[in-house]
Amino acid sequence: MESTATQRLLRYRPMQPGDIDQVCAWFQSPHLAGICGLAGDRSRLELQIMERLESDWLFPHILLMSGRPVGYLQYYVAGVRAKELHIEDARGILGVDFCLGDTRLLGRGLGSLGLKQAVELLFREAAIRALVADPDPGNTAAIKTYQRVGFRVVPGVPLSDRGGLLLRLQKSAAPPADAASKDAPPPSG
Repeated sequence: MESTATQRLLRYRPMQPGDIDQVCAWFQSPHLAGICGLAGDRSRLELQIMERLESDWLFPHILLMSGRPVGYLQYYVAGVRAKELHIEDARGILGVDFCLGDTRLLGRGLGSLGLKQAVELLFREAAIRALVADPDPGNTAAIKTYQRVGFRVVPGVPLSDRGGLLLRLQKSAAPPADAASKDAPPPSG
């Protein structure tokens, strides 16, 4: 895993319209194509990403490493998808989707660091009591990353759209925040 010094170089900022080309390129790369809920030709992909930028319940962010875009995070009000995610009481629950876009950084522990930092930032909000994720069941790297950060599979929850699984992280089970990420501002939405 990368060092705490590397974690200090990681920051999030809200996604901007100028990021669309980069995010499209990431979602069309072989390691992400078809597994992130975004698909289609370039124009359709751009439209899907623009809709996320304009959403009032989904908040896309860019992970920066030393100021350079390297990944994508979106968090959303889980209540909007409560029925699909089989969540009876969605108050205080956010859904999270995360990926590294820069393939040169895969397999170095940066995904876990970036996701851990996002978890710490989101849990700073007192009203947030849990996070959920529904990665593609074939994306074992993503599932392992979520699990390394503390997410656990919710047994017996068949996600109808693709036979997937639901992962959940309770605030009380979140890994302790360390000093390196306490200085980073929380994602804004």
